[in-house]
Amino acid sequence: MSLTEQLKNPKSPVSVFMAKHMKEGAVNVLIGQYNAKIAEKRPIITEGVNPDIVGTAFDYAFRWQIEQLVPRETVAWLGARDARDEFAIMDLVTIGNDDPESRAACAVVLSWFERIARSGHVRTELEAAHVGLSSEGPYLDRLLAHVPAADEADVTRLMATVGQVWGSRLRQQPYIGNPMFEGSKDTGGADADWIIGRTLYECKTTRKRQPFTREMFLQVIGYVLLDYTNKYRLENVCWYFARHQLLLDVPLSSLFHDLPSLRTGFKKHLRPPAITHSHTQLDRILGDIAYKHHGDELDFDLFLGGD
Repeated sequence: MSLTEQLKNPKSPVSVFMAKHMKEGAVNVLIGQYNAKIAEKRPIITEGVNPDIVGTAFDYAFRWQIEQLVPRETVAWLGARDARDEFAIMDLVTIGNDDPESRAACAVVLSWFERIARSGHVRTELEAAHVGLSSEGPYLDRLLAHVPAADEADVTRLMATVGQVWGSRLRQQPYIGNPMFEGSKDTGGADADWIIGRTLYECKTTRKRQPFTREMFLQVIGYVLLDYTNKYRLENVCWYFARHQLLLDVPLSSLFHDLPSLRTGFKKHLRPPAITHSHTQLDRILGDIAYKHHGDELDFDLFLGGD
């Protein structure tokens, strides 16, 4: 079961752990504060788009702002069904690496292949291009011809705002796209969006006025906890609402009393021993969380459970 699926199921191991160590009231306060900030922004909206596809496509287009892509290192590559798909993915990545003006369309097609990799679902546009007759032109040309104009336009509009929103953050290193964690295998192979510098980013392309949810928050917390041995040396987490042109970040030092201990407890919870031992020590790990955003501190006592 994936991390997001577990968070939707209140009886899953991840949800049970989160419910025990995260104070509902404190999380709700954070949600309210962030939604208030998001609501102040007017979102970029393009009518007639495929929202799920645009979100993934924007991820590819954004990554091209930072580095050139390697076909076999993309999730899209895992969605190739045959050699023809593999050659198309290699060509799409090459075009995107070389031609910024073509990136939006190429990113949309790559998102179709990524959808196969993640869910097995084949988009109708991809299937139409795949079964086309050879007389209709090369496969790559057919793929690009099937890109919906609204999807391409939407990705282009979103990309036009990146430089102003991100500024020097785009030049921070290291950059890691779709990072996996030591505990990813414990949650069905969970991977995040990006790590840039020492910050873990989660990108959202929702058009909602107040989109921040408890699940959205806990998803990122889950990624942080799955980094059992602190491989990435994360210092911050950040939610990027691309349509609202807004970055909402917070240092991990403001979220956790004792992150190493909480990670250890999370790992033990997801990998229970054959013989169940006392959870007394884990119960003492009050890794409950306080939040700080742009200097606005919440009372840390809100996050501490009673005896």
